[in-house]
Amino acid sequence: MNVTARLSLKLVPADLRSQPLFLCIDDTMVSKFGKKFKDVSKRFDHAAHNASNYLNGHCFVSLMLCMPVGGRDKISYLAVPLGYRM
Repeated sequence: MNVTARLSLKLVPADLRSQPLFLCIDDTMVSKFGKKFKDVSKRFDHAAHNASNYLNGHCFVSLMLCMPVGGRDKISYLAVPLGYRM
C-alpha cells in the first residue's frame, strides 16, 4: 500500500501540490441470493431504504487516496485505490 501511495503522490502536478489530499473510505454492500457463497452473512445496511435494514450478502470496504489532477479551469480529484477487504 505504501508503494502505491508513494508513486501516486509523485504524479501530482507541481502547481497542485498545495491542494489538499483526501483519504476516502467506502463500504459497499452486495446482496447475494443463496447460502453457498463464501463469507455470506446477514449484514446491516445503513443506506437501505426499504422495509428491512438487513441483507444477506457481502460487504466490501476500500481505502482510496483522492489526489488533485489538472482540469480545464477547475481542479478534479482522482481516486487511487490503496487497499480493500471483503
